[in-house]
Amino acid sequence: MYSLHAILASDTPVPYDYQYELYSAIQAQLKNYDENLSLLVHTNRGRSLFNLSSLLPIGFSGKRIWENARRFTFIVNTVDGRVKEAFSSFMREGKSLILNSVALKVVSVATREKDFARVPILPELHCRGPVVIRESGKYFRVGDPEFESKLSSALKRKADAITGNNTTVRGLTITSAHRKMYNVHGHNVPASIITFILDSDEDVIKTALIYGVGQKTQMGFGMVSYRD
Repeated sequence: MYSLHAILASDTPVPYDYQYELYSAIQAQLKNYDENLSLLVHTNRGRSLFNLSSLLPIGFSGKRIWENARRFTFIVNTVDGRVKEAFSSFMREGKSLILNSVALKVVSVATREKDFARVPILPELHCRGPVVIRESGKYFRVGDPEFESKLSSALKRKADAITGNNTTVRGLTITSAHRKMYNVHGHNVPASIITFILDSDEDVIKTALIYGVGQKTQMGFGMVSYRD
C-alpha cells in the first residue's frame, strides 16, 4: 500500500466542515491530471480508490482552536497505481489545494510503501477519520443500540466485496468513543470517533487498514491504523 503524508499551511481559517471542499479540491487536481481517473474516483461504488484521513491541525496562530489552525496534516492511502502516480504529481512542495477561497499550500510530503503481509491477531484500531456507518438509508453512531453489530456488518461486507471471500468478524470491543455530527455538502452526517479491538479474519483487518471503515472514505472519513 502506498501511503502519502502531507503537511499543509494556510494563511486563513479552514472551514470546520471542510470534508466536501477538500474532496472537491483533490478531484480538481485529479481532473487536471487525468479526467477519466477523476470520473472513475467519483463514480466507483465497488471500492474506494483511495482512503483520505481527516485534516488534522498541527500548528496554530494563537489559542489552540480550529479557527486559529494554520498548519495541517493528512494521509492518503491507496493500492491503485494510477492514483499513486496522480497524487505524486500534484501533492508536491509549493503546490496548493484550493478549498473554495482557502488555499492549502503543500509544505512537505513524505511517502512510503506499507506491507500488510502480516497483521496483528487482535489489533486495536485507532481512527484517523470519523467513522460513518449507514445501512438501508439510516445512520448509526456509537451509543446507538445496534452500532456495534452494524459496524461489524460493515467491516465484513466491505472485506467480502473487495477480497471475494466469505470473511468472518468474530467480535469487536470499543475502548474509547464519542459521537460527532458533520455537515457534508449541505447534509448532516452522523459519525463516530472510535478506538476498537477487532477479532476477525486477516482479510477484514487488511481491508480496514487499506480501504477504511464505513462510508465516505475518500472524503476524510473512516481511516484507521494500529500501533506497532
